[in-house]
Amino acid sequence: MDERPVLLCMPTSKPAVVPSKVFQCETCGVDVWASPASLIAAGAKVRILCIPCGAVEIEKTPPSEWDLQGPTEAQLREITN
Repeated sequence: MDERPVLLCMPTSKPAVVPSKVFQCETCGVDVWASPASLIAAGAKVRILCIPCGAVEIEKTPPSEWDLQGPTEAQLREITN
């Protein structure tokens, strides 16, 4: 089982809400947006997944094993500026 943190990202078929870079979902390869603050918050060894692929991962993991992180101050600044 891959223990790296997962960053769920919007597909580029939707407009980016904040300045972001394009990455590919590690599972299906679709292009997704990831903001600088989100990448920093997730760390260097993050798995970037689109929302549908992330949902599949969530369904495979018991809720007792979830470790959800709320938005950081930097992420909040991105969406409020």
